[in-house]
Amino acid sequence: MTGVRAIGLMSGTSLDGIDAALIETDGEQVFATGAAITEPYAPELRERLRGLLGGAPVAQVAPVEAALTRAHAAAVEALIARAGIAHGDKLLAFDTGPGNALLDDWVRRHTGALFDADGALAHAGQVRQSV
Repeated sequence: MTGVRAIGLMSGTSLDGIDAALIETDGEQVFATGAAITEPYAPELRERLRGLLGGAPVAQVAPVEAALTRAHAAAVEALIARAGIAHGDKLLAFDTGPGNALLDDWVRRHTGALFDADGALAHAGQVRQSV
């Protein structure tokens, strides 16, 4: 079976940074491992993340999630550079990351559901361009 190159990102509970790794896989079996890096969080981002752990209002979550997303994007850029992947290569991206845990917690607290199934709650909202 033909594999695809995939980048995995992980940020652990220690809040020390982002781990990124390149593998070749068919989604079930790993055929090869590639470059791997750890990108430490900037001290300011680490403090902002810790501040959310106590149950911050939703208004405080969005800017931290945006900063976290930028940090993940920077980790991917660093891994791509280290692995020598050309920017013209086809890339596919999707998120199963740390922001989902915060959103899932909010959904559980406010609706009793385990997660926002099919993005129904998100879809019912309005985009706030100022955020």
